[in-house]
Amino acid sequence: MNAVVLTDVLKVAVRPKVDDETGIAKHAEIARVIKIIMEAEKGVPIRERINDTSQHSSSTRTLSNLPQKWQNI
Repeated sequence: MNAVVLTDVLKVAVRPKVDDETGIAKHAEIARVIKIIMEAEKGVPIRERINDTSQHSSSTRTLSNLPQKWQNI
């Protein structure tokens, strides 16, 4: 659900493809999505939305609290 919110609703992330057998993204896939966000042309609108989101305090708080929510799962 968190991945859907970050990728499809907020559009501030790229969802990595996971291995069908293990359900875990391989290191090459993680590197690919990081490069998209940080370097590729496709990452420009994502970076802009991240900057816009960071200017709104409630969104910033929500995203800041997300890792803690994940830890509590």
